[in-house]
Formats: sequence, structure tokens, C-alpha cells
Amino acid sequence: MDRLMTYRTLLKELLSQHAERMSRRPQPETEIEVTFDEQRDHYMLLRVGWTPKGRLFVPTLYARLRDGKIWIENDWTEDGLATELL
Repeated sequence: MDRLMTYRTLLKELLSQHAERMSRRPQPETEIEVTFDEQRDHYMLLRVGWTPKGRLFVPTLYARLRDGKIWIENDWTEDGLATELL
């Protein structure tokens, strides 16, 4: 398997695992969304919904593949995606 396919598979697995963990601690009126755009190599995990204060849109994790590398654009996970990738 070439490097890009390996990175795509790895990102999908890790984001799915994070989504599963987040789903175990649900917040009322919110959903966990995982989005994979393999054509453009964007991978996102976010929490969306409503709170008493209004609309909730939290991009928990956003990574993309660029120039053959994983670029972590946003990461609010506890241990950090970079640590997990190592």
C-alpha cells in the first residue's frame, strides 16, 4: 500500500475511534459527525447541535493530506493526534 493510502486509512481509523469515545459521553441535543473527503484528502471530526446558549459547532479534529504529509489543522483531543500518529 502506498503512503497516501496508508495515511488515509490511518486517519479514518483514528477519527472513527475518537468519535466512538465521544459517543460514549453524549451531550444532550448534540451529535458527533465524522467526515472523510478522500478526493480532496480532508478528514474532520466535529460536535454539532444545540445548547441552552445556542448553536454548537465544535471542530474537534481536522487533518488533511498535503504534499504527501499529514497536516493537523485543528486538534482538541486529549492526547493529540500527533502523539497517536507517532
